Amino acid sequence: MGKRGKDKVEDGTFKNIIYLLRLAYGFSKSFVINSIIKQIIRSLLWVFYSAYFVRFILNVIEMEYPLETIFISIGIVGGVSLILQIYLYYCDYILLPRQRVIIFQGMYNMIYKKSVNVEVACYEDTVFYNKFSIALDGAGDKICEGVNNVSQVVSGIIGAIAAGFAMFEIDKFAIIFLIAPHLGNFVIAPKLNVIANKRYKDTIPYNRVMEYTNRVMYLKDYSKELRLSNIHNVLFDDYDKAVVGKSSVWKKYFNKAYGYSLLDISGGH
Repeated sequence: MGKRGKDKVEDGTFKNIIYLLRLAYGFSKSFVINSIIKQIIRSLLWVFYSAYFVRFILNVIEMEYPLETIFISIGIVGGVSLILQIYLYYCDYILLPRQRVIIFQGMYNMIYKKSVNVEVACYEDTVFYNKFSIALDGAGDKICEGVNNVSQVVSGIIGAIAAGFAMFEIDKFAIIFLIAPHLGNFVIAPKLNVIANKRYKDTIPYNRVMEYTNRVMYLKDYSKELRLSNIHNVLFDDYDKAVVGKSSVWKKYFNKAYGYSLLDISGGH
């Protein structure tokens, strides 16, 4: 792929991210804003306790600060941390789960309203039906996962900058050890996501066949027809072919993702 092709892919990826955020924000402003704030707080808390707070403790011991000053400082830090932990708990177990339901509702309502205006003939078009299946298959989960991924990237950048300042003051070369583990977030992870997305799209036709066979097998409406004809043999044959096809797709993309996965693991992810 040439430079122009890569630029188009990157531009398309960026536009997709912006579209996803706008879509999620339209359904639930609270989910997007609090998802990002939550991740930033977690990232900054880790940096604070692993870098700044440790240095503070060492400094007060070295400078022989009064015990009263030490206890007051620790009390303030503990109080602020407790408030932040309560907020994080509220986000994880109350606020965000509720907002996820709102996003699911908004997403599927949008898809269903658009599907009503689609001509019946379109459903006979394989390309259209595959795209429609992708839209219906976990649409709410995908949009929430996308927001979480963006939140992690934003918080990772902010956390890395904060940690970088702390480590730069200690040792200029120590920042190398800070940057290396985060390469996976910005270099390897996007490549793995692209591979996973292509793999998912290629398995859609096989998933449709497998899901249709499963549905026919357990629905009462088809039980009589299955027993009075040999249609079940055709269904079993189609199902077996779909399993083989899906396995070949997974094998194809496993070979592509294997190297990136090893780098991601070796980087501490």
